[in-house]
Amino acid sequence: MRLIIIVSAIIVIPSLLFCQDAKSGKLEIQLDNGLASFQTVYEVEGDKETLFGNAQQWLFETYKSGKSVLELSDKEQGVIIGNGLTNVLYYGRKKSEAGYFSYAIKLEFKEGKYRVTIDNIKYKRGGEMYFLKGGADFADDYPNNWPYLGKKHYKEQWDSMKAQALGEFNLIALNLYNFLTSNDDW
Repeated sequence: MRLIIIVSAIIVIPSLLFCQDAKSGKLEIQLDNGLASFQTVYEVEGDKETLFGNAQQWLFETYKSGKSVLELSDKEQGVIIGNGLTNVLYYGRKKSEAGYFSYAIKLEFKEGKYRVTIDNIKYKRGGEMYFLKGGADFADDYPNNWPYLGKKHYKEQWDSMKAQALGEFNLIALNLYNFLTSNDDW
């Protein structure tokens, strides 16, 4: 039953998030050499330089330490690359802390559009699941370095954690879209 709910959440939540505006895209999972990445293109008003500058401002406002997140900021090429961490993931009925995912985010800008790519998504252990090893890729059906004793239970938790992260990735993309399309002069 839980698996049905988790799978439904993975499908329904991102759809609901993007019902707000028909212009916004949905992050689509792509597999490249067995590794997961999410990518979508958004069409918005604005030139490359304005979109780039606003996105850089968004990065610094969204992530607690924009400078430590930022890996590359090339205004001429219209590319921003950064690294981030999801919020703490939770598992079980008690909502115990289960670690988080680290990821790379790449923003590319052209006249009237931009592309968001989230990749290099790796599980980092933490919280009460300290006994499980980190390093699993988001694309893994079940981390190969996790125990096989209790696999059914851990598989449910893995799917739940992936659903939480996917929801957060979609919120990041939606938040950036809303930031870039807001007409707030002050």
